[in-house]
Amino acid sequence: MTRRLPVFLLVLSTLLATSCSSLSVAAATVNGQKVSEAEVESELDTLRSDPVFGEALKRDPDTRGQRRREILQELIYQKVAEEQARRLHVRATQGQADRLIASTARSRGVTVAKLLDSEKLTMADARRLATRGVRRFALADRVIAGVKVPDSAVRQVYKGQQQRFVEVHLERITVKTQEQAKSVMQDLNGGASFSRIARERSTDSLARKGGDMGTVPLTSLDLQVQNAVSTAVVGSLTDPLQGADVVEIYRIVSRHTRSYDEVAGEIRRALSENDRDQRYQIWLAERVRAARIIVNPKYGRLDKQQAQPTVVPVAPELPS
Repeated sequence: MTRRLPVFLLVLSTLLATSCSSLSVAAATVNGQKVSEAEVESELDTLRSDPVFGEALKRDPDTRGQRRREILQELIYQKVAEEQARRLHVRATQGQADRLIASTARSRGVTVAKLLDSEKLTMADARRLATRGVRRFALADRVIAGVKVPDSAVRQVYKGQQQRFVEVHLERITVKTQEQAKSVMQDLNGGASFSRIARERSTDSLARKGGDMGTVPLTSLDLQVQNAVSTAVVGSLTDPLQGADVVEIYRIVSRHTRSYDEVAGEIRRALSENDRDQRYQIWLAERVRAARIIVNPKYGRLDKQQAQPTVVPVAPELPS
């Protein structure tokens, strides 16, 4: 696939369609289990609603055929994974699904309600999709042996990605125009209290806290803000930064890089999960290769000679 997403968003983006009429036309069958055209088209509709992908789909008919093949391929892999989970008695509970949903919302800094709204999902939809995600992880745990990450690999990541471990304590004032920002900068440079000016004149939700953002990872910030904060001296102000609708001024309260001992466990887990994911994909590809899969020719054909069996086009191409 062409995109990598946080785990829950990957589930959302590839498995939205889950039910179809028994009379609907099959886009493919997997060991006798149908993947309907309705499932594929429903998934394509979600891409059409995305501003970037939707515009690409309108402009380029080849993109529509490619997206359909990618969607069908993901659904085929999902059918095989579900079959393997049933065979190995791998299950997921609603509690586990709810925890995954809540964790995803926290990682994005929003409530569960806002997460569902942003993804246009009901709670029932989210639970169904999260359940599949949990089952996938459980299946990977069952079939992939423990992954050992050497200390040398952990140290290499730490040395090569120092920016990733920088944390900054920031304060922010947000105003609507450059003229207002200029006035704020004059007052601050004249000795006015940052927190007082923030409470009196900032327009964002941090105003009531005197603009205090607390300590955040540098890489969690917008790239423009990262660049400004990285080069500013601790205790100083950034120049006013123009956003889409606002102008922001930051004060750098402190900045530090987390030590190797602080982050070694975090790095090791990430490397382990990445290795496990790669091994799981290889394991699943082998099961897909062994499965009895028939693809509707208008979608293409499943090329099992590739390392990852892939739905590839055949003539004639899908109509737009």
